[in-house]
Amino acid sequence: MSHRIAAKITGVAGYVPPQVLTNADLEKLVDTSDQWIRERTGIRERHRVEKGVAASHLATEAAKKLLAQTKTNPGDIDLIVVASVTPDMMFPATACLVQDRIGAKNAWGFDLSAACAGFAYALTVGAQFVGAGTHKKVLVIGSDVMTSILDYQDRATCILFGDGAGAVLVEPAANNGEGILDFHHDVDGSGGMHLCMPGGGSLNPSTHETVEKRMHYVHQEGSQVFKYAVRRMAELSCQLIERNGFSGRDLTLIVPHQANLRIIRAMQERLGLDDSKVMVNIDRYGNTTAATIPLGLRDAVEQGRLHKGDLVLLITVGAGFTTGGGAFFARMDSARRNSNSAGAQGRGTGEVALHPAVEKDSGISRTGGALGLAPCRQGRNKRPRQLADDVHQVVVGADQAKALDPLLERRSDFVQIGEDGKVSGAQRTAIETRSSARTFRNGLSSYARDHRPPIIYGELDERHD
Repeated sequence: MSHRIAAKITGVAGYVPPQVLTNADLEKLVDTSDQWIRERTGIRERHRVEKGVAASHLATEAAKKLLAQTKTNPGDIDLIVVASVTPDMMFPATACLVQDRIGAKNAWGFDLSAACAGFAYALTVGAQFVGAGTHKKVLVIGSDVMTSILDYQDRATCILFGDGAGAVLVEPAANNGEGILDFHHDVDGSGGMHLCMPGGGSLNPSTHETVEKRMHYVHQEGSQVFKYAVRRMAELSCQLIERNGFSGRDLTLIVPHQANLRIIRAMQERLGLDDSKVMVNIDRYGNTTAATIPLGLRDAVEQGRLHKGDLVLLITVGAGFTTGGGAFFARMDSARRNSNSAGAQGRGTGEVALHPAVEKDSGISRTGGALGLAPCRQGRNKRPRQLADDVHQVVVGADQAKALDPLLERRSDFVQIGEDGKVSGAQRTAIETRSSARTFRNGLSSYARDHRPPIIYGELDERHD
């Protein structure tokens, strides 16, 4: 069962501190080499804060960039959720510090700790407030200063992490053709001690002994984390894609947590995805924990890899073990696709004008780009068989349209139909049905890997608007 939320990401921004720590720099600190690091992690450099710069400062910079980019008044922000395992201090919450610095006087907020899965969890929480209708604008931030808890005598961990922050703005989604489609999160507490910082909490408060035992640094059993991350990231990706009626071919981009390039490639191989569908920037930032996914989204937008209506998947595994994933239709545009002329197939880039004859006949003037409605005044039983053969699309009777709306509106392309019934469409398998809505829904799901947007064909009247 999917968990659609009536919320969408309307903007993304990120910030990394200017100081760069290269593999060559690490060679001077620990017994390692540039080649060793690249071969095992894919990292060539990462960013590191100056002394006195904390997670709240990085989060504030990312938030300011986002507000400026989206032209959002700080006073309009309702909620701030900050994901971090390196807060400035135990209390107050980092969200409180960010709220004050950006001038979001009407916002409340809190921190969320789920390590590398923190941003995915925070995004779901923020989206739920928006989807419930209680909030209009929620700021979700992932920010970590991992270099503050790294042991530079432990070459297995100190080479992996960097500092950074990313932020997204979540707002209400106007229709089912945009926004957050689904999410899934779970934890496996049996893996808690495989990746942890044992000192500094109520179990091991800070003492001379905990400091001498180096308990205030990241401790990791790399092989255990690697195996769990590869398995769960691939499993969760498949689960989110398949239960929403999609396949890897429908996916535009997956933005995985940037923990290790080998983990990403292993997941990618299991999913059968080519490089163009996988966001990778670990070579420049390392593992920034809660910031990896928003930084990945930011880079994808800047690189022109995301367009409105694209299907995007976020996948992450973190300490705990925590697992998080979400699927959404992109709202932020890298570069708008060109709209096609009336009477031709479009690409889900917003509202598209219908053919004038169709508008006159059906009374429908515009559509959101998910599907087209074909008027047929002569009755659905007289529908020309050639239509399905020519278009190679899913054909649905108008009498079934209402029951299937939530399912049908998830398709990515727009089908334009003229008065003569001719359509310009993708070459995909056609399905002809005269069955009930429930039966057809089951049949449509079984064809999810192959089909394109349905054509609603039949008599249109006031019930089918």
